[in-house]
Amino acid sequence: FEVNGVRSNVRLGSPSKTTTQARIYPGNPDALFLTKLNELYPGVTKTVDQQLFDAKVEYEATHGTSFYSEFANAIHKPVDNVNFYSVFRYADDILTSKANGKTSSVNLSRDLMDKLSVYYGHYFGNGLFRDQALTRAFAHTYLSTVAHELQLKMEDDQSDKWSDQAIHEFKLSVYLSNHLTLLSALNLFNEIEDYHVDFNDELRFQLVKKGDKYFVRSLLNEKPLSLEGTCDSNGEAEWSSWRDYICSKLYYGDLAKVRNGSENPSEHVRIKGSCA
Repeated sequence: FEVNGVRSNVRLGSPSKTTTQARIYPGNPDALFLTKLNELYPGVTKTVDQQLFDAKVEYEATHGTSFYSEFANAIHKPVDNVNFYSVFRYADDILTSKANGKTSSVNLSRDLMDKLSVYYGHYFGNGLFRDQALTRAFAHTYLSTVAHELQLKMEDDQSDKWSDQAIHEFKLSVYLSNHLTLLSALNLFNEIEDYHVDFNDELRFQLVKKGDKYFVRSLLNEKPLSLEGTCDSNGEAEWSSWRDYICSKLYYGDLAKVRNGSENPSEHVRIKGSCA
């Protein structure tokens, strides 16, 4: 996987001697709060709708519907406008205002915040990410690009193979503004404590060299991730172990076919060959 291929994937031109800073969102386009999910994946609209419906039925069977009216009253919206499908959009509007330093007329009580977190768990964990194969498709481009980038950095450190490509200055970050990519990756990693995450949350992978060995440090903000026991208490894993773990979470079909609905994701979750 050549370095120019990585640069092309995230729409970077050829390297030059001058440094240009840019914001890059690999994976799914920066469609805030999933508002364009049906446009990004038109072929899985029915699947996602069914998953969310199933999550709605389970949520209301367990928790009832009183939260909708409580939340509607707290945000000064008509009760009829607030339901399982609309709560997260109203909640994200509040988070957006606060993240941008704007005043909000809404103050949610601790009790409502706790109920909102329970709701988020059903909407995302039991709904949007109900199908693990489809969740792999959501996260694939980001995870595979990061893995390739770190491999290029390691190769260059070993042999100056990419010395003219500025590979060590090449960095990627994904924030909550790319809701689908961040949460789908954390879901696959089993690292979700609460789907109601903050706006500035950042998923980060760092290549670390110790002696002649390479490790990857995995962090959510400054919190070390376990990656289901792959990493130690500092969030570090030996390169090949980290690579094989990430590889086990990738999607092995054709993403274009997933988007247009001509491929069943569950049939493409096993690798043909090796992660190396």
